[in-house]
Amino acid sequence: MANGLPIIDCNTIFGFWQHRRIDASVEALVGIMKANNVVRALCVSTTAILYDYRIGNEETFQVAAKHGQTLYPVATVDPRQYIDCIAEIDKRLQQGFRFFRFFPEYQGWPLYFAPFRDIVTYLGGKHIPMLIPTPQLGDISRLADMVSFLPAPIIISHVNYVNLGEALAVMRNDPKIYLETHMLNSPDVIELAVSEIGAERLVFGSSAPLKYFSSALLPIVSSELSDEQKGAILGGNIRRLITGRS
Repeated sequence: MANGLPIIDCNTIFGFWQHRRIDASVEALVGIMKANNVVRALCVSTTAILYDYRIGNEETFQVAAKHGQTLYPVATVDPRQYIDCIAEIDKRLQQGFRFFRFFPEYQGWPLYFAPFRDIVTYLGGKHIPMLIPTPQLGDISRLADMVSFLPAPIIISHVNYVNLGEALAVMRNDPKIYLETHMLNSPDVIELAVSEIGAERLVFGSSAPLKYFSSALLPIVSSELSDEQKGAILGGNIRRLITGRS
């Protein structure tokens, strides 16, 4: 907890990370979460991201079952392997997965990609929340057009001072789009975002263990926001999106 406020981290991974030397083991992730009093970490296996999403999703399911007090399972699919994606989605939904993430930055497919559009439409029709990275200028606008007719919540990540204006412009017109916070670490940017779209539209994520947990948490806890606003960002909003309850 941060100042007594429960934390739910919507952006964590575990497993072997080939891009740089880092301890991303399950034990390391659980340790980081417990050290920071995180009540639940939404996690996905690196095997699902980098190698085979079917094997990786099963690994996530097993790991979350073992560490259910700390870890919450998140599924993914790779649109490059589109033929098997819908069957995999149905399998994981039957297992109880209620959150999906996508990783175009590691898999090398463009955001405007017909298989991805079909997958997002399928999940959106089932009201499943999704976390989607939008690092390049124009990504958020393209994604907003793609999901404009869908009812499911869409959380965008990799937003910083460069593309924040684009995010805010899109979010003013589409209340189902939410903003993940791990790159909102410039001075006063959290307060700015809240003043423009409200605290109920921000969702805490750390990108642990790839990034330092404290670099994502401190801008929120040290901000001028009220405890109610901080609590919504740190845990209340993502809990509502996944469970439908406050």
